[in-house]
Amino acid sequence: MLGLDRMRLRRSLVFWLCLSATACSCGNAANPAPDASGTDGGTGTGVIVTGTADAGTADAGTADAGTADAGTADAGTADAGTADAGTQDGGSADGGLPPESAACANHRGTPNDCWGEWLKETGTPIFGPQPVGGLGAGPWPTAALEVWGSAEGIPEPILGVSTDLAENVYAVSSDALYVRRVGEPTFTGYARNTNGLRDYPLLSVAGGAAGVAYVGYEGDCNFDLDTDPIDVKRSGDVQKVVLTPTGITATTWDTHNSNSPLSGYFDHSRCIFRIVVPRHGLAAGEIYLGTEHGVVRYQGEVKYADHRHIATLVDGSQHFGSVLGLSVSDTGTVWFGNDYQLGGLAYTPRLYEWYFDDPWIFPGNAFGAEGDRNQYVGVVQDSKGNVWAAAQGHGLAHLIVSPSGRSATVETLSVPDSAINHLVIDGDDTLWLATDSGVYHSDQNGQSWQKLAGAGGHAYELFIDDLVTPRTVWVATSEGVVAYRVP
Repeated sequence: MLGLDRMRLRRSLVFWLCLSATACSCGNAANPAPDASGTDGGTGTGVIVTGTADAGTADAGTADAGTADAGTADAGTADAGTADAGTQDGGSADGGLPPESAACANHRGTPNDCWGEWLKETGTPIFGPQPVGGLGAGPWPTAALEVWGSAEGIPEPILGVSTDLAENVYAVSSDALYVRRVGEPTFTGYARNTNGLRDYPLLSVAGGAAGVAYVGYEGDCNFDLDTDPIDVKRSGDVQKVVLTPTGITATTWDTHNSNSPLSGYFDHSRCIFRIVVPRHGLAAGEIYLGTEHGVVRYQGEVKYADHRHIATLVDGSQHFGSVLGLSVSDTGTVWFGNDYQLGGLAYTPRLYEWYFDDPWIFPGNAFGAEGDRNQYVGVVQDSKGNVWAAAQGHGLAHLIVSPSGRSATVETLSVPDSAINHLVIDGDDTLWLATDSGVYHSDQNGQSWQKLAGAGGHAYELFIDDLVTPRTVWVATSEGVVAYRVP
């Protein structure tokens, strides 16, 4: 049962530890500060929690070679250092949105010279916003419950499940990718290290455009950036899988830290725990990865920013936990939680501002103090703009974020099973929990829960497909794949 053991390890996989504030250069150029007022502009009961400042060190970018900030664009390399200690410019940071350098335009130049410039490029998402219910009933049965296991070609526990825009179904175990094409009675399995797949345990999957999916792997997360050989640095990562008439093709994306002048040297994103491809809103068609060190944002399949994270100080050292809680709202806000804290990053059209500016929303801990380990496995936003977060072993938190975005009123709620593996929310604000004892849902703001039959064993991950009517809630379980059709 290696798949089950590995799933357990996902919750507490080894995190990257910086031994001192200067030991690694993996912070963000603009760090969030606490709410100046400390007051909550929202309503509700609970505790007002103030977001903590990002404890990350300043990025190791080239010192700003331009003139003193006076609204004029810097003449040197894009400012990747510590935020200015002086008065903020009267306009946008560093005189407005810096134009792209001609020498690095269209992804030309070298990583050492152009990493910051490349972030100014705007990629093209793989598809635009999709209409809810646009596929009608879709190709799969509309019965309230479907259970797919050995008889349908899935002989082992499944860690993740998803569909593409054409409704092909993808599922992953630790050792194989399973694909059920539209019209086929069973899944076809592709073992790792065959058909172009990498020889690493599989962790995650997300459908993309028609006939396309993205698969995440578990690489070597116990890394040493000074001594790891290149093959270890490039372990794990993510692959694009394309269906062909006779099988699949798989292409590896070497995702590494885009905030370092040394580029590939800081190759942190080796374990891809979650993959999210939004289908609606401002970020539709972008690709987001939750890794052992932060969140990666892809605009298209070439241009990306890696990595944004929340750093937590524990005994003077920086800790970056694994990101298992990951979602993207229709407004493009990325909500994520790691082993210690949760937070949001507001949408920006360009990767440059998303990476270097300060669009943080409530970076903090809903269940304790900074440094307490909580293992967030789901963070989502409802239609009212409120945030829900699930933490393994703790339960559910409801956050009403203040207008400043720096604090929130937090209400903690009990759940039927605190051994939570995943949390999602659908379009009518129904909350869904995948737990060790099965699947639960609540349409009462978490005040009451109903357990759904059919998901025997452990439920590991949820995926809501609202392109079909009624919508489908797909569940990856220890016994295969379960589909609930929900009016």
